[in-house]
Amino acid sequence: MYKIILKIIITGIHILCIPIIKVYEIFFKKYSLRVLLYHDIQTADFNDFERQIRHIKKKYRFIDIDEFEQILGGSTKPRENLVLLTFDDGFESNYHVANQVLSNHGIKAVFFIAVDFLQTYDMVGNSASEFILNNFKVKQHINSISLNCDQILRLSSLGHVFGSHSCSHNDLSQISKEKIEHEVIDSKNTLEKILNLKVNHFAYPFGGINNINSYSLKVIKDKYKHCHTGIRGNNLKYNNFIIFRDEISPSYNLLYLSALLSGFFDFIYYWKRSKVIDFINK
Repeated sequence: MYKIILKIIITGIHILCIPIIKVYEIFFKKYSLRVLLYHDIQTADFNDFERQIRHIKKKYRFIDIDEFEQILGGSTKPRENLVLLTFDDGFESNYHVANQVLSNHGIKAVFFIAVDFLQTYDMVGNSASEFILNNFKVKQHINSISLNCDQILRLSSLGHVFGSHSCSHNDLSQISKEKIEHEVIDSKNTLEKILNLKVNHFAYPFGGINNINSYSLKVIKDKYKHCHTGIRGNNLKYNNFIIFRDEISPSYNLLYLSALLSGFFDFIYYWKRSKVIDFINK
């Protein structure tokens, strides 16, 4: 009963916000470059995920990593709302989502892999579950498994791109400089060996402002072209190294999703975006 009442209240709040969001979009919103962040998507959620994709396509155009980098580099100036799709961690569900959903829409995604998670694929017992619980710090994906190298190569051959999400998904703000270098550099080397391609993108484990510090940013900037966070924001307004992303769940209703992508809540994250930029400029 509690969950039903809570859902009714949240739905009511969203409905009341519709005119406010519409006014914001008309008078304040400019062109945007958003990056979506998903994780594991269960088979039961594929329909909800595709419903979100269809909804987003009504006002945004999905772009691939090449166009994304051209825009960040200044060689292309967008005249429309654009969005890049990313997935973190390296769950096997990403492979099936790409084949069953993304392929139908011509979308190329970026998959960030915690490379130690890959090693659990061939292990016996509960290695994947233990990694998810102890390293990803989540319980809802406890029965999921990782991608394997063959699936990664297959996705790469289809035009999808891979980036590093560290080795063990450690919080980089809580470990030594030597361990930061291992997480950032060795994960890149491992992925490049698997793919036989250059890996230019890194995504922070956990991705919040408290998980980011100046030394880890320095190491990342020395090895990668772009660093992805879990902080919301429009990527047309900032530098071309730090990437702000909107974490999305297939469970989000379409009104809330629209509000996130419109930048309606971006003011809440202003201080966090500014602090990350300050880290770089130090």
